[in-house]
This record gives sequence, structure tokens and C-alpha cells, in this order.
Amino acid sequence: NDADLRVVDVRAADRYQEGHIPGALNLALAQVTINQPVQGMAAPPEKFSEVMGSLGISNDSRVVVYDDSALSAARLFWLLDYYGHKKVSLLNGGYPKWAAENREITKVAPKVMPATFTAQPDPSKVATKQDVLDRLNKPGVALVDARTPKEYTGEDVRAARGGRIPGAVNINWTDT
Repeated sequence: NDADLRVVDVRAADRYQEGHIPGALNLALAQVTINQPVQGMAAPPEKFSEVMGSLGISNDSRVVVYDDSALSAARLFWLLDYYGHKKVSLLNGGYPKWAAENREITKVAPKVMPATFTAQPDPSKVATKQDVLDRLNKPGVALVDARTPKEYTGEDVRAARGGRIPGAVNINWTDT
């Protein structure tokens, strides 16, 4: 019931409609990402600002994000951080833990007043191809490939080509 709190459910709309945390707003990650040059890139600042504002999220709002597995929630967490939002958290355990603890669930979507959100990109949070090439095999630099082991080895190809960047170590995102 905190007026400055926005809880954002980034699960699929049908899962949200089946039940969600009271006060949670539903957001499709596709609303704040683009698929050029590759899938899942950050939407332009103007678009991101518009979507956040439509959810009643201002630069001063406390934002808590969740989903079923933490994959989409972590992506939104990163996007908010990249665009300069400092008061963002992931819900530990996400919706599965919330439901398993028999916490309150509702099917009622909240109504929120639009807010003003100003996205301020921080380029230091993104490594470019050149940044990576300049640091390959340098002492004190670690490149982590957080995909599945089969994606890492090239057995499961989900990108333009399989494999990994030379020198990258694999730490599957589900293990952390």
C-alpha cells in the first residue's frame, strides 16, 4: 500500500490474469526491448520512459520485479539499472515462492496514475564488441557466458551461430 512502490510482474499476460501479487502491474518484456540488431536489446530511452511512466513508475519509485524463473525479472532489473533507476529489487523466489508461502494473490489489476520517468542510459553498463576484443586474455579480466552448457559448447544454437567467445567461462544463469 506504499504510494511510491510499484510491483511489476513480467510473466505472460495469461499467467498474470490467473493470479498475481496484489498491486502488481503486468509488463510484457517485449514492450521495453527491441530485436535489432539482436533479440532482447534495450528499447530506446524515449520508449522505455514512456512504458515506465504508463505503469506509474517515476525516477523516485521503489520498483520490485518478479516472474516465475527470474530470467525476465532480471532482464527488467538490468534495464532499469541501465536507464539510471536506483531503487529496484528482484523478489527473492519470485511468484513461485510467494504462492508456495500462501501469500495473498489476486486477479484484480490495479489502476495507477501515469508518472514521468526519464531514462538516463549509462553506457558503462554495456560492453561493446570492441570492449570485449580489447580485453580478451588480459589478466584480471573475466568474461562469463551465462547461457546453458549446451549453448556454450555450441550443441544448442539459439543465436546467429553456435559456440562461445574465446576465453569465456560458463556459469549457467540457473545455477546462480
